[in-house]
Amino acid sequence: MAENWNVNMSLMKGEINMNLLESYIKEIHSVTDVTEGFIEHCGYEPKEQLLEVDLTSVCYGVTERTKKMFWKSEFEKIKKDGYYMS
Repeated sequence: MAENWNVNMSLMKGEINMNLLESYIKEIHSVTDVTEGFIEHCGYEPKEQLLEVDLTSVCYGVTERTKKMFWKSEFEKIKKDGYYMS
């Protein structure tokens, strides 16, 4: 009962609570360094490379090919773990 009250209070405040899901990587099609575009757009150099990753992932039986942006260190962990939180 208390859980429902918290959810209802969050909705009244205009807050949206979403659960994160594990998207398992099925295939990595390409990895592109887009750091230069980031610098041009934002006007400063980030601390690490920004990568655009074209990948196929599976989440709750739904297979999807998409492009995602990850910092290099984040992408290295994702490759090691085999999934990312979406």
